[in-house]
Amino acid sequence: MNANEKQRKRLWEEATGHCIYCGRPVQLEKMAVDHIVPLSKGGENSFANKVCSCAACNAKKADQDPYDFILDMPDSQYNHFLNRVRTLEEQGKLLPVKVRRLLALPPLEAEWEEEPVFLDLESPFIYCNVYVSIRN
Repeated sequence: MNANEKQRKRLWEEATGHCIYCGRPVQLEKMAVDHIVPLSKGGENSFANKVCSCAACNAKKADQDPYDFILDMPDSQYNHFLNRVRTLEEQGKLLPVKVRRLLALPPLEAEWEEEPVFLDLESPFIYCNVYVSIRN
């Protein structure tokens, strides 16, 4: 078994043989490897950026970033996806960095390119950088 085959098997085992997005069982031989953050959007080709996916979800996600893809999921599929990711996280199967990427959360140790904004309480305008993830 070569390194690529070993990584595929590890990804498949990590997701307990199911598509990370829809939860359907996936045969190891037929699984697709999805880049959570697509290479075309700056994602890297590392194990931390790959998950087990079925061919249908991989094709549907295409080169969308995880935020756009999960935002388009129907509520029932999104809830199952969220439960699946959280369960795999609690079982220690998913790396924390994968969980954050899959849920479209910012990195824990985010480095800001901009200088911090010091609020001038006398000013009628207050600007700040905020990351908000809202799902109805």
